[in-house]
Amino acid sequence: MTSPDRLAQLKKQVEWYMCDDNLKFDSFFQEKIRANPDGWLAIDHILACPKMKALSAQTEEVIEALKESHLETKVEEGKSLLRRPPTQTLPELQPRPSRKPDKATTEEKQNAAGVIVKISGVPAEASWQDVKTAVIAAAKEKGGVTQKNPVLFCSQVSSEGFVTLVFQPFPDATAIVKSLTLEVNKKALTINVLSGEEAGKALKSLPKFVQDERQKAAKRAQQQAQGRGKGSTAPIKVGGIKFNNIGDVRSRCKSILNTTPDDKLLDPSSTEYTLVCGVLDYHPNAEGKKKGMTGLKVSTLEKGGATSRCFFVVREDGEPAEDFSISKCLDTMMNDPPFIGPNGHVLSKRRQSEREGDGEEKEPGEEAVKKMKETNEEDEKKEKAAAVASSGGDEKM
Repeated sequence: MTSPDRLAQLKKQVEWYMCDDNLKFDSFFQEKIRANPDGWLAIDHILACPKMKALSAQTEEVIEALKESHLETKVEEGKSLLRRPPTQTLPELQPRPSRKPDKATTEEKQNAAGVIVKISGVPAEASWQDVKTAVIAAAKEKGGVTQKNPVLFCSQVSSEGFVTLVFQPFPDATAIVKSLTLEVNKKALTINVLSGEEAGKALKSLPKFVQDERQKAAKRAQQQAQGRGKGSTAPIKVGGIKFNNIGDVRSRCKSILNTTPDDKLLDPSSTEYTLVCGVLDYHPNAEGKKKGMTGLKVSTLEKGGATSRCFFVVREDGEPAEDFSISKCLDTMMNDPPFIGPNGHVLSKRRQSEREGDGEEKEPGEEAVKKMKETNEEDEKKEKAAAVASSGGDEKM
């Protein structure tokens, strides 16, 4: 006999395959459903999906799991079928969003350890020291560069009149470097930021100490993004609230989980609600999770014999609350951290969904921010006494 937990898991997965949020991108299922005059789909197609294979799902289990579902099932000519309600039309098919990071995001990550450039048009009488001096002066003139020497390495001038130069890491480096205007001996130079294979090839041609320094800088940048390691103070903004790093966001969310009573709704006007809602924006299925959302709460989830505490999305019209994983949200966030630039704006390429109609980021009032800071210490004390602190927080789909 199939356990209730397994049936619930299968029901949820199949309903996801057949919902608008999935079908609007699923050309295969749409083709099969439209090919049947009454909108029926063979359950075999569902069972062929990777997640259903991983669950070793059987046809009989799927049929049993869907007894309490809005989806219909039947057996016809020895074939098991399912369909959406006849009144529910299929969504318009859309191109599936690319999961690959955009070019700008990839370039920003690659340059986190220091921008690599090719500077061409160097006059024959000029030396590499002349180029380096011009670069340092131009960078400092732009502002935002605090290092005394922002250049890690500059190569000798080649016979073709160019140098390869590697910058030290600094905020907004890519944008600042691209905007530089260089001149040596009254002759304008051309500066090109290298990326991808071109940057990799240039780096391999440089001395080993440069490669080693870049590797160390890349590791430091990754640790800062994840809130780990010495100097992990890369500030970010989530839900309009500033944090030192993603590690602080994780700790704050865990604190809320461990100190909020079961089934208690978070106050929509609180910084706790604003933060959790901002984190939810980074869920891989944020659109589906937030559909029909009227609130957020903390409750206990039992799965596979284990008990954990999770955040739940509360929906309208009495629909069951749905849990979501803070870990999944933060893992996505780490791929494109919402760093705060010198002008106070978030540098993330994937912006959080804005919560105000004017499209501006919501900045919590001074009192709200003060309250958030004051409650951190209090929450830490509560965590030590909370019986659920040992559960380790959330984890689910």
